[in-house]
Amino acid sequence: MTGNKTCAIALILALFLLHLACNKVTAPAPENVSPKAVQTNEPERPAQPDNTDRSGGPVRIGYFHGGRIHLLYRAYINNYFDNEKVEVKFLSKGLPPAEDKLFEVPKSHPEMDKKIRDIFYFGRVTGLEIVKEIEKGNLDGGTIGESSFLASIARGAPIIAVAMLGHDSKEKPGKGIVLRKGLKINSPEDLKDKTFTYRLSGPGDGIFLREFILSQGIKLDQVKIIDDMIDYKQAETLKSGQVDGGFYHFHWAKKFIEDDIGYLYRPMDWLNPEISHAVLVFHKDYLAKHQEEVQKIVNGYVKRIKYEKDLPEEELKNPREFGLQMVNEDMEEMTIPAYDLPPKMRLDLLEQMQDLLLKYGKASKKVRITDFIDDSFVDRAMESMTGK
Repeated sequence: MTGNKTCAIALILALFLLHLACNKVTAPAPENVSPKAVQTNEPERPAQPDNTDRSGGPVRIGYFHGGRIHLLYRAYINNYFDNEKVEVKFLSKGLPPAEDKLFEVPKSHPEMDKKIRDIFYFGRVTGLEIVKEIEKGNLDGGTIGESSFLASIARGAPIIAVAMLGHDSKEKPGKGIVLRKGLKINSPEDLKDKTFTYRLSGPGDGIFLREFILSQGIKLDQVKIIDDMIDYKQAETLKSGQVDGGFYHFHWAKKFIEDDIGYLYRPMDWLNPEISHAVLVFHKDYLAKHQEEVQKIVNGYVKRIKYEKDLPEEELKNPREFGLQMVNEDMEEMTIPAYDLPPKMRLDLLEQMQDLLLKYGKASKKVRITDFIDDSFVDRAMESMTGK
């Protein structure tokens, strides 16, 4: 009886081994083997773009041609990055109907002016677009506004801010409300039923306009707001009366006043104007792999700030062209953005802006902003410049 049981067990074992051999069952991969080594029936997922390890290539920075970025632009065209032995390429886009494509920003101001004529409104790419191009792997970093930075990190964009760029000043803001010529406002009640706008941008400008309306004791549904008006329509709509006014940046406000189609109703004083600022960001993976290149860029930027702050007043007044202008003597109540030395990120301003983004549903969640800031590059740049 015992022999029969032994034979039966042996037969079952033999059949089981034969079944395994015929069906080629593979044992589970050990834990230290890459999952890619384990064969499955699932289709292979396409790899995410990874342009963060491009040895020897230029640092590609998305660029917006605006006042809060212009000092960095002056560092670019005056060879501050070349002097630091780092190859940098600024890239930007035009506005429709221009081709939706990144083009190189020339390292010459006359050539930049020509490019603006050749490519419709070249340099007016928004911060949100720049972040998307960083995520696609087409850019390594970018110059973006505070609201685009905060909205992007709230949705999980892999970017880190390394330096503060230009910001509006408390004493003389760089933005304000301009109303069309002929429109008389005797009291805030007269603003009701009027049409307002602001330029195509990140979420910040629309929030600043809405906060102005509320500060006047008017509900948002008592006015009409045209969101994200494309730049080239701003003058014609104000002149024709299609809009009664809007939230405009310094150079647009100055133009409307000089062309006698509008007047400054109120500079931005209903909020802290310093909230409006720009930041220099990089993809977090690029930053991890290219610390030396980023450090050299920040070094050059800090040196240009120091250079401009040390210039005699008369020399500061000389350049008047858009992009080269360092001081403003054209308007008493508004001015161009200022730059801090050291240009460290301002957490207080970012927290104020984050609260506004959440109020208007322009950020998906509240984040710990310090997780997306690295001030060490500015710290080292200052130490290198001062020798301390």
